[in-house]
Amino acid sequence: MAKSAFDFSDVFNSIENGINKLMSSSESTELLAKYVEVSAAKNVYAWYGPTQYERRYSFYDDDTYEVTTGRLTMSITSWARGEGKAGIYLTDVIESGIGYEWTKSDIYAMQPYPRPFMEAGVNDFVDGFLLPAIHTKFFDD
Repeated sequence: MAKSAFDFSDVFNSIENGINKLMSSSESTELLAKYVEVSAAKNVYAWYGPTQYERRYSFYDDDTYEVTTGRLTMSITSWARGEGKAGIYLTDVIESGIGYEWTKSDIYAMQPYPRPFMEAGVNDFVDGFLLPAIHTKFFDD
């Protein structure tokens, strides 16, 4: 009896190419930055008075971030620098809590520990936009 088979590689390649195109689109890169901004607002800025983080509140608008894409990959980096020590990236300080050495500041007194927001923003982007968009584009009936 002869066997028959179907080669799914074309189907998988088409889906992979479509997902890659979606991930590298300007809509996706802008949304990733927006999701991280919202995460910062919820996980960092909300802890402080309305003016304490005003200069950094605009994470998405002030070009302190960079979204990079590769084959089926996306990443976001913040280049915002703290005002105190030269060379310290603000996101690293917030994410790790390391760098809160200005003990007389309100920030140190209120919350001298890590307040991670980058990973939460990326996860929200994946769950809130990327996976639903992939599902709709490729798997909805």
